[in-house]
Amino acid sequence: MSIRINVYNKRYQCDFELQHKVSVVVGESGRGKTVLVKALSDRSGAYKVSLSNERFRVIVLSIRDYEAQLSFYKGASCIFVVDDEDFMYTENFARYLAEDNSSYFLLICRLEPGAISGNVFANVGFSAKAVYRFEADGVKHWLEQVYCFPKHKERVIPELIDFCFVEDSTTGYEFFKRIFKNIKSTYGKTGIVHCLKKHLGQIKGRAIFLAVDLAGAGFYIEETKRYCKLNGISMYVLGIYESFEYMVLLSNMFNYDKIRLEEENLLQYGTLEQKCTDILMKITDGQPNKYGKKKSCTCYYLDCCHIKRDGKCSAGLSGDKISAMLKGTPFEILLQLRQL
Repeated sequence: MSIRINVYNKRYQCDFELQHKVSVVVGESGRGKTVLVKALSDRSGAYKVSLSNERFRVIVLSIRDYEAQLSFYKGASCIFVVDDEDFMYTENFARYLAEDNSSYFLLICRLEPGAISGNVFANVGFSAKAVYRFEADGVKHWLEQVYCFPKHKERVIPELIDFCFVEDSTTGYEFFKRIFKNIKSTYGKTGIVHCLKKHLGQIKGRAIFLAVDLAGAGFYIEETKRYCKLNGISMYVLGIYESFEYMVLLSNMFNYDKIRLEEENLLQYGTLEQKCTDILMKITDGQPNKYGKKKSCTCYYLDCCHIKRDGKCSAGLSGDKISAMLKGTPFEILLQLRQL
């Protein structure tokens, strides 16, 4: 579920859609962001504001009363807007956001992406695809996605990939270990650049594949892109790879409905990554392929055992596990990149 917002009068028009629980707008002043916030908080009738879903209401939070507002509207359907207030960079605000399961958050950060570090928002998780730049053409204004990922159908020659850096250190790591020859774990999105620095002597001037959970990567993708560009590293990112759990649910092991996965209960989770993890753990509970984050789950990368598959496992696959999971799915391109 997404929601469209339209703000307009004779001198100002702005139309955009929120597709994620948390959306972040970046960029310099003078593009109309201040007018947008003013219009959304206006009660005089100077601006007309329409929402595609009328049960939602727009609330602009300020440093003066943001905690009281968040508490008052807890459980209500809101679109909370924050215009570069200091509190949105704090752990306290991150907790409020994580606990909310009924609202959208639009955070305006008045910095260029190139000047923002990956961890600028404390523990607020958001998608790398939910970062926007405010654009304008006369009276018309809109949000434009900052990070553009190449279409997954664009072929990358596997021999050109020298290293794979994967965010996971357990099951996801073992999965990609069966695709790429040289692989390193970054132990989470916060460690990506640190890991690249550690192995700079091996990757400088070469090509890497980044298997990072885009659904929760936020600004870390931009930070990584800057570092790679500075060191002549070609970075490949698969735009459809939201997280390892997302890929597994859409694989031939489960064939989970993509629309249901991306749109149902969107606001009840901080990120799509968290939602996919929760679903995967629930549907495999008590099964041979029970999924967990803390230890490696062999069912997701080792070929199926006949003993488990026959009558005991509803998700059993025949033949090479990696091929059986991905063939005919949106992630089949990984088979084209496979080096092992």
